[in-house]
Amino acid sequence: MRNTSLKSSPLSVMKMICIVFVIVCSLASFVCANEPSAIESSKVIQISMLSNWENTPLYLEAGEFLQEQDSTLFWNFIDEYIKHVNKDSNEKEQYDGIFKTLDIITSGYPEAKRALLKDMLSIRLSLRYYTAKVETMRQVVKSKLVDKDLLDTGIIQYNNKYLKDVSMVPLEMSITNLKPSEDQQTISMDSYEFDHIYPGNVNPVEMVDGVKKEVPVVVLYTNILSEHFKTSHNTLKYLARFGKIRYIIRYIVSDSTEKVHLQGYGFDLAIKNLEYKVMDDSAIKKDIKDGGESKTVVTIPDEDVKGFNFHKLQKRKPELTSKLSTFRSYLMAKSQESAELKVWEMKDLGVQTAQKISTSMDPLRSLKYINQNFPSIVQSLARTAVNESLRTIIESVQKTIPSTETTFLLNGLAVEIDSLNPIELSKILFKELECTSSIQGLGVSALSVQKMIAATADSIPLRFNLLPDKDEADIFVYLNNLETDYTYTSKWVKSIAALGASVGKPDDLFIAKNLMTTVLILDMADENSLALISELQNMIHTLVPTRFAIVLKTSRPADAPAEASDPADIAKIFLALRKSSLGNRGAMFFFSALSYFKRVYSPSGHVTINIIHSAFQAVLNQMGGNLRNLQQVLASTEYDEMFAKSNQYVSRLGLDSSLPQLFINGRVIATNTRSMGTTLPIALFDEFEQLKPLYKSGEISDTTQDYFSAILGSKHWAEIGNPLLTQFSVEIGQTGVQQVYKRLSSASNSLTKEKESSNIIKELVYFSHPESKGDQELLSVIVVGDFDQTKTQQIALQLLKKVAASPESKTRVALLPTAIDQLPSSHSIGKLLSITKKYKKQLVLSEVIRVLEAAISTGRKWSGIQSIIQDLSIKIERNDVWVSQSDNVFSLSSSIAKNYLDINVSLLEPVQLLLNGRVIEPQFEDVSAFVKESFAIQETIELLKAKSIQDILLQDSQVAKEQIPTLISNIRSLLGYYVDTGASRAKIPRSIPVSFTHAPANYENTPIRMTLLINPLSKVAQSLVPIVQKFSDKMNIAVDVILNPPTQVSDMPMKNYYSYVINLDSEFDKKTGEFISIPEGFITGLPESRVLTFAIDVPSSWLVQPIVAKYDLDNIRLKDLGEESVLEAVFELENIVIEGSCTDAYGQPPAGLELVLQPVATKSRVPQDTIVMSNVGYYQLKSNPGLWRLEIAQGRSSEIMSILDRATNKPIEYTEISVDSLYQGVRKLHVVRKPGQENKPILAPVGEVDKKKAAAAAAEAEKAKESDGFFSGLFGGGKKQDAVAKKEQKETIHIFSVASGHLYERFLKIMMLSVIKNTESPVKFWFLKNYLSPNFKEFIPKMAAEYGFEYELVTYKWPWWLRKQTEKQRIIWSYKILFLDVLFPLNIPKIIFVDADQVVRTDMKELWDMDLQGASLGYTPFCDSNTETEGFRFWKTGYWRDHLRGRPYHISALYVVDLMRFRKLSAGDHLRSTYDQLSRDANSLANLDQDLPNYLQHHVRIHSLPQEWLWCETWCDQKSKGKAKTIDLCNNPLTKTPKLENAVRIIDEWTSLDNEAKQLSEKFEPIIEKEQAEIIQQDEPKRIKNNEYIEDILGTINDAQKDLF
Repeated sequence: MRNTSLKSSPLSVMKMICIVFVIVCSLASFVCANEPSAIESSKVIQISMLSNWENTPLYLEAGEFLQEQDSTLFWNFIDEYIKHVNKDSNEKEQYDGIFKTLDIITSGYPEAKRALLKDMLSIRLSLRYYTAKVETMRQVVKSKLVDKDLLDTGIIQYNNKYLKDVSMVPLEMSITNLKPSEDQQTISMDSYEFDHIYPGNVNPVEMVDGVKKEVPVVVLYTNILSEHFKTSHNTLKYLARFGKIRYIIRYIVSDSTEKVHLQGYGFDLAIKNLEYKVMDDSAIKKDIKDGGESKTVVTIPDEDVKGFNFHKLQKRKPELTSKLSTFRSYLMAKSQESAELKVWEMKDLGVQTAQKISTSMDPLRSLKYINQNFPSIVQSLARTAVNESLRTIIESVQKTIPSTETTFLLNGLAVEIDSLNPIELSKILFKELECTSSIQGLGVSALSVQKMIAATADSIPLRFNLLPDKDEADIFVYLNNLETDYTYTSKWVKSIAALGASVGKPDDLFIAKNLMTTVLILDMADENSLALISELQNMIHTLVPTRFAIVLKTSRPADAPAEASDPADIAKIFLALRKSSLGNRGAMFFFSALSYFKRVYSPSGHVTINIIHSAFQAVLNQMGGNLRNLQQVLASTEYDEMFAKSNQYVSRLGLDSSLPQLFINGRVIATNTRSMGTTLPIALFDEFEQLKPLYKSGEISDTTQDYFSAILGSKHWAEIGNPLLTQFSVEIGQTGVQQVYKRLSSASNSLTKEKESSNIIKELVYFSHPESKGDQELLSVIVVGDFDQTKTQQIALQLLKKVAASPESKTRVALLPTAIDQLPSSHSIGKLLSITKKYKKQLVLSEVIRVLEAAISTGRKWSGIQSIIQDLSIKIERNDVWVSQSDNVFSLSSSIAKNYLDINVSLLEPVQLLLNGRVIEPQFEDVSAFVKESFAIQETIELLKAKSIQDILLQDSQVAKEQIPTLISNIRSLLGYYVDTGASRAKIPRSIPVSFTHAPANYENTPIRMTLLINPLSKVAQSLVPIVQKFSDKMNIAVDVILNPPTQVSDMPMKNYYSYVINLDSEFDKKTGEFISIPEGFITGLPESRVLTFAIDVPSSWLVQPIVAKYDLDNIRLKDLGEESVLEAVFELENIVIEGSCTDAYGQPPAGLELVLQPVATKSRVPQDTIVMSNVGYYQLKSNPGLWRLEIAQGRSSEIMSILDRATNKPIEYTEISVDSLYQGVRKLHVVRKPGQENKPILAPVGEVDKKKAAAAAAEAEKAKESDGFFSGLFGGGKKQDAVAKKEQKETIHIFSVASGHLYERFLKIMMLSVIKNTESPVKFWFLKNYLSPNFKEFIPKMAAEYGFEYELVTYKWPWWLRKQTEKQRIIWSYKILFLDVLFPLNIPKIIFVDADQVVRTDMKELWDMDLQGASLGYTPFCDSNTETEGFRFWKTGYWRDHLRGRPYHISALYVVDLMRFRKLSAGDHLRSTYDQLSRDANSLANLDQDLPNYLQHHVRIHSLPQEWLWCETWCDQKSKGKAKTIDLCNNPLTKTPKLENAVRIIDEWTSLDNEAKQLSEKFEPIIEKEQAEIIQQDEPKRIKNNEYIEDILGTINDAQKDLF
C-alpha cells in the first residue's frame, strides 16, 4: 500500500495536498472563530491603585456616611457601635458591627428606607467613598495635637487649653467651672464644616443675668474604641444635652502601615505603531569588553519573523547586524499591519457587532467583552453573516440619533457620562432611591413608581398661539422648507399617512411636509440665544425632520454696559449674510464664530464690536462670499421695520425676560445648547404622537396648505382641557425658572421629626365643594400663613370661594396657620383653624368663608378664640377641651410650617401656597386676578402632572381608590422635590426598539430602570458598560440597551484592549477576618508578540503615577516576560487636583493673577502656585486630603486684587478649602480690585519685566564680582572648592524634557550627562512626571546626588474645558507646548526644552543668555541642506507655504521659553485657544508640538535660533555637523532606521555616555528593586496569589466567549 501510494500520479498528489490544505484551513478558521483564547497569551496584566495616605478604618467611613444623612444618626451610631466591637476586634468583626448597629439605630424607619441605607452604605464602603474625609480628620487632629503622645491617649480641648480629666467631672457640674492649669498648651478653637457637633439643646449665645454669654465649645479628641472615649463622651454628651456646652468630637485615626486600595479608574493597552523602532532591547543585548571599554552589541533573538530567522543570519553575517536588525523591525511592523482587516472587510463591523451581542446568552457581558477585547475578536466578527433587517432598523434609528450619540438614562434622568465614575453614580442612585423609597413607603408598587418618574420626562403639553398678528407679518425667518427643498423632497415620502398607524416606526417622522414647525425666539443680546442658534446649522445639516423658524429680539437691554454691542448689529449681519451668496451656511457660521470668540475673549461678559468684527472676518476668511463692507451692513436700515415688529411680537407674548424659548407647533420645549441634539428629536417624536388625533378627525391631511396655522387653530386642544395660551408667564415651569417643592411626606432621615410632621399634615382638613367627588380632587392646595394678616385672609378667601363655586372643581384647599416671628398677636383665627379637624361638622367650608369675610370686612383682631366663637356665633362650646388646647395645637402647627416645611412668613409676605407641594408666591396687588389668572395657569400645569399619576395609581392593585387624592398630593410633592427641580429628564421614543434587556434577579421589586443607548464600538462604552453592569447586578436594576453602531465602518474603530476597575463587594479572610477586597484590573488573552502601550484612564481630579513597574509600560510585549505569568504595575494617587474658574466683578477672567494654595492641615507642607488663564478664568492646583487656604500671591497680584466673599460681598484674605473627597468639582473664585487699582494691569508691562530681569542680572554679576575679590582668593579653599563655589554662584539653567518608555529614559540619561558635562552653570532638570517609569523616578535622585544637579518632576492635569487628545504620543506632544505658563513655578524665569534623544555639545548658558529680540519663544528652523529628504519638507508647499508667508518652519526638538514674557503676552492662552479650535478637525495639527507654534507665530512670535543649535541627519548635510551644538536623533522617513543604531553611528560620544549611564544604573539597581519589592510586600498578606486567581480570570473570559461562540 505504501508503494502504491508513493507511485501515485503528480495530479493525485496535488489533489491530496489541496484537500489537506482546505481541511487545515477550515480547522484553523473554526479554531479562530470559536476559540479565540487558543491563539492568544494566557499571561495577565494586573494593575492596582493605592492612595498616598494611610489606610482609614471602615467604621469611621461608615460614621461619615451616616453624618451625611443626619447628624443624629452619626451620634446614635457611635453610641451603639462601641457596644458591639472593641479595639481588639478584627476587620470583619468591625464591618459586621457596622451593619448590626445600623439595623438597631434605624429600627423605626420604613423598610424601604432601611434597605436603601444598608445597600448604599455597603456600596460606599467598598468604593472607599469617605476615605479622603477620614484622612482629612486625621490631618486636622495631627495639626492640633502637637504632642504626638496625645494621639494615643486622647485629650479634651476647652477654652484653648488641653484638659485630661473631664471624665472625673461630676455630672451635676457645669463645664464652665473647670479651670485648666496655666502651664497647659494653648491650641486654637477653630471649627470646620465637617466637624461632628452634638445635636443638643444649645444656642451659641445664652443670656446670663441679662448679659449675652457664649456657650463654651469643648472638643474631644479620641479614638472612639478607647476607654477614654466611653468615659469622656458620656460626660460631655450629658452637658451638651442640657445646653451647658457645644460638644464637638474629632476622632483620632490610628496610623497604618497600609495604603487604601482605590477603584473607579480604567486602563488600556493600545497596539503600538512600529514604523520606527521604539523598544529598548537592553534585555536581549550584551556588553562586551574591548580594550577596557564597553560597547553595545545587538544580539537578535532566536525566533522566526515572517519566515526569517535573523538570529542565524546574524551569526553567518555579523557585519550586516545593523541592516538585519532594521529589516527585522520593518517586518515586525508590517506583520502588525497584516493582522488588521482590509477596508472592505470591516465595512459591516458595526452591524455585525450589534448582531453578535444581541443574540448571545448574556448580551451585556458580551457587549463588555467585545468592546474591551476588540482587536482579538475582530477577525471573527468580520465573518458574521449580516442580518439585513437589523441593518435597516439601525439605519432608521440613526436618522434621528447619530451613532456618535451616547445616552445613559436612569429613570429618565440624563446622566452626564463624560465624568461618570462609580462614586458619582452612587450619588445619583442614592438620590433617586430616596425619592422612590419614599413613594414606595406610601404603599405604591415599584412598577408604578417607575412609571410615575418616567412620566416626568414628558414635557407639559402647554401650547401658545404663536401666529403673528397682521401688523407683525414677515417676522419669522425660515431656515428651511421640507416641502420645497430638494434635500427633503428627493428622499422623503410626501404623505402624512403614518399618523394613522397605532404603532410607529423610527422613520415615520421623515415626511416632506412642514408638519412640525420649530420656532426659536431669540434675544440677540443673550449669550444663550447666540449659542443655541449656532447649533441650528448642524440640526439642518443632519436633516432633523422639522421646519426651523427664528424670531429675533433686537432691543438693547437697559443695563447693558457701554462696551456691549448693539443686538441689532448682530441681527443685521446675520440677515445680510443669509441674503448674500453664502446663504444660510454663511449666516450660521457667523454665529458659530461669534460664540467661539466670545467664549475665548469674553467668557462671562458681553459681545463687543471687536468680537463682531473678528467673527465677520472669520466668515470672509473661511468662506469668501460677495459681502465685504461691514460698516455698510451696520449702517443699513433695511431691517429696522422688521426688528420693530419682532420686538413688539416678543413683548405681546410676554417673552421679554424669558428668552431663549423653543416651541414645536406652539408647544414649549425646555432645552439648552448641550441637550438640544437629543431633546429636540425626542420632542418631535412626542409631538408626532400628539398630532394623531388631528389626523384621525380630518383636521389635517395631505392636502393641508398651512400645517402650522391648522394645528394652532385646532379645537382638539380645548377639548382635552389644554386650550392655547396667548400670554407667556415666568411661572410656567419651562422657562428655566427654578421651581421649589416642599416634601409633604418622608421629609428627612430624622425619625422623630418625621413622625411629628406627618401627624400634623394628616390632621389637615381639606375643603372642597360639598357635591364634589373625592376621587376627582387631583389638586391639593395648602395655605400656609399668619391668618391675623389681611393678605393671608384675602388669599385664603379667594381660593375657598373658587372651590365653593364649582362642583366640577378638581381642587381642594387646606389651611395651615403659622405665626410671624416676634410679632405680638392673639392669632385667634389661626388657633380656630388649627383645631378644624376636631370640629369638622361646625367648621365647614361655608363657615370658614364667613369667618374670613368677617375678618376682612371689619378689620377686627379678636382677643382670643373664645371671643371669635362668641362674636360670630360659631356652634362650638367656648370651654370645650380642644378650645382650651388650641394654643398648643397652634404652636405645633406653626412649628411644622417653620421647621418641617421650612416656610417662614413675614409682614411683607405673610402667606405661601403649596400646590401639590409646589411653592407658589402669591401676588397681593389684585388677589382676585391672581387666583383667576396666574394661579389658574399653575393649576393647569399641575393638573396635567396629577392626571398622569392618577392614571398610574388607578392601575395599581396596592392602592385604594379613596386614598388617591392624598397620594397624588404627596407623590407630586416628592417628585417635584427630587425630580422636577433636579437635572432634566428624557425618554427614548417608543418607536426606537430596545436591542436587549439585562434583567437581574428580583428586578421587578426595584423602582429604577436604566436605559443605555450606545455605540458598541466606542471608547466611551469601555468604561461606561462595566459601571452600569456592576450597579445593575448589585442593586437588581434592569437595563434596556439600544445598540447604535455605525452602519458603515472604514477604519479600525478600536485598536486597544481595556479594563475598568470596579468592585462593589467587600470580602474578608475567613480565618483572620482581614479585609481582602483589593480592587485590581486585569487583562488577559493578549497577543504575545504584538507591542502594546499602556495608558491609565483616571477621574479628572486625580493625578497618578506608577510606583511599581518592572517592565516598560510604554512598550509591552508579553513574549518578553519569559516564565512569568503576570505583568504587574502599581499606581499611586499622588494628588487630588483643585480646578476652578476665577472671575472679577465684571465676570471677566483676571488673566495672569497669581494664586497660592497654602497647606494648613495636610500631609503635604509645600505651597502650590499657579496663574489664572484667560481661557474661562481657569486655574489648577495640586492638593491632598486635608485643609488648605487659597489666597492671592504676595506681590503685584495681591496689591491689585482681593478675594471676594460672595456671602458678605466683602473682600477677604483667603478662602478655606477642605479637600475631603476623592472627586473635586470645578470651584468658583470671585475677586475684586482694590480701591485705586481699577486700571492697573495685573501682569506687569513688558518693559517693566525687562527692567526687573536686567536688575536681577546686574545684582548677580555684582555678587559674582565680589566673590572673586582679594579676600576671596586669600581665604579660598583650593581650586576645586573655588570652582564649586563659583558654579553655585552662577544663575541656574533650567532644562525641561519629556520621556516615555525605557528606550527614551535611556536617551534621557545620556542627554542629561551631555548637558552636565558641557555646562559650567548649575543645572536644574524638569521632567514631565506623567509617563516616567518608577525605576527612573527612583534612579533620578541618586543620579542628581552623584553629579550635583537639581531636578523636579512636574505635571499638569488636562483641563476639563480643553479638547482632549486620545493618542498617547499626541498627549505628550501637547504637554510640550500647551501648558508652559502653568507647568513651572512662577519664580522660574526661563526654560529650555531639550528632546530626550538629543546630545548637547556646548554650554547651555549661551542659549540661556541669548537675546530673543522681544519674542517669548526661540526655536531652530528645520535644516535645508540635506537634499535627499527634500520631498518630505511639507512646509515648502501648499497650505503651509501660503500660511507661513516667508517665515521659517521650526523644529520642536529644542527651544527656549522666556516664561516671564510668555506669561505677560498671554502666549499660553493664545496657544490653547488656537489648539482648541484647530483640533476640532482630526486632520489638523499632525505634528502637534511643531505645527501649533509655527501656525501661530504671526501672533506669538518665534525668534529663529542659529542653525547650529540643532543638527539632525535627516534634514542637515554632513558638512554642517562639525558646527552642531546639539545633535538630535530625528526619525528618518527614508530609512526608518532604529534610533539606537543611529545614535552609535552618528554621535561619536554616545557610546561612552551610554556606558557611563549604564554603570550608574547598575550601581543603584539593587537598591531600587528592593524599594519596589517592599511596596508590593506590604500588601502580600492580603493579596490573592497569582497562581490562585489566574485560572478564575481565564475561566471568566472563557465564559464570555461561550456566550458569543
